[in-house]
Amino acid sequence: MLFTSYEFFGFVVVLFLAYYLLPKQCQWPLLLAASYLFYAAAGPQFLPYLLATTAATYLAGRGIGRNLARQSAYLKEHKAELSKEEKKAYKDRQKRIRLRWVAFCLLVDLGILQLTIPEEYGGTGMDDEVAKCLAVSEVSKCCASTAEILDVHYLSTDILMRKGTPEQKAKYLPQAAQGKLGGFALTEPGAGSDAGGMKTRAVQDGDDYILNGTKCFISNLGPQEGNHFVVIAVTEPGIGTKGTTAFLVDRSMPGVSCGKTEDKMGIRGASVSELVLEDVRVPKTAILGQLGEGFKIAMMGLDGGRIGI
Repeated sequence: MLFTSYEFFGFVVVLFLAYYLLPKQCQWPLLLAASYLFYAAAGPQFLPYLLATTAATYLAGRGIGRNLARQSAYLKEHKAELSKEEKKAYKDRQKRIRLRWVAFCLLVDLGILQLTIPEEYGGTGMDDEVAKCLAVSEVSKCCASTAEILDVHYLSTDILMRKGTPEQKAKYLPQAAQGKLGGFALTEPGAGSDAGGMKTRAVQDGDDYILNGTKCFISNLGPQEGNHFVVIAVTEPGIGTKGTTAFLVDRSMPGVSCGKTEDKMGIRGASVSELVLEDVRVPKTAILGQLGEGFKIAMMGLDGGRIGI
């Protein structure tokens, strides 16, 4: 009795599943038994095809096995050498970080980092989108990592200049002009483009707010990088983005820490990390704009930041 095409396909699927699930010593007896079964059921005309397929599978399996054995032997033989290469790669990365900071200090000396900051706060005073984009564009021609650091710094500074109180500006803008990096913390593990789903909470406690949560993929944040951040947190749950508020958070505040630093494929000179907030107490004076304006402020900042990016 000949197999139909569906029966033949099912037979092959079951055969291969059994082959890979059974212990190695049972695999080839299984193939041999299957050959006889197929021959008996399908007729002699299928025997050459089946034998050819079995032989091809056997040879391919032997080739894969030899490759794996060679790779395993190579790794064992060159384990010490590979370890040295890993250490060298780490040192090279640290060297790139040091070189990046040399370039970054040069941006401060040239007045590019503080380009958009008013002169009374130590800046260049060119609050102009065209000038900002030209600066990011020219720096990008030499180093994309440095350009990303610059653009995110511009983003956080622009938010501060537009929504900050005179006291907030007097505190943070001179620091930003001197090279203290600012960052922007909106994204969370479960709330990227859906900012309304963020979990970071800011609970009022007298004249303060207590912040708890984790932000991820935060630019200008690393083991040594990052001075202050615009953090978007939920102050009134249940009403979506209208219940979010923007806060200015110092890196030096108790409870603020840098979590995992991402090992990126590219633009590796610009650190991107998790911002962890654990019972961080900030005063009411740290609020940017008004309560409930967090999402609005975030979108306003991104509108400008995306031009440079």
